[in-house]
Amino acid sequence: MTSTFSKSTSRRSISISTETSKARRAHSAFAPSPKSNFGPKATLKKVQDNDQLIVIQDPSSQRLHWIAPPTNILIIRKPGPQTMPEFRELLLKLLKVNISRKTTDLREQ
Repeated sequence: MTSTFSKSTSRRSISISTETSKARRAHSAFAPSPKSNFGPKATLKKVQDNDQLIVIQDPSSQRLHWIAPPTNILIIRKPGPQTMPEFRELLLKLLKVNISRKTTDLREQ
């Protein structure tokens, strides 16, 4: 009786032939470039300094460059009371920006 481990291992073995070696991806020391397009309204801000071009950036330090203001915003909050103050601050700031934009639009009409 053969074990299921040996069966799954034999299925996963990689044959090194000329056909499969062409299809394999090249290895690189750098991480893959992140997707920089977030739809028609936002893209990742381009790096201006050549020194930062080679450095792999932390995704939390990247900022979006808005081409046009978004019509909808989805905010996802971690559950628990410890994130509530930051969540409220963000909501109040977004509401203030949205309300001030609407009132200036009404004044122009």
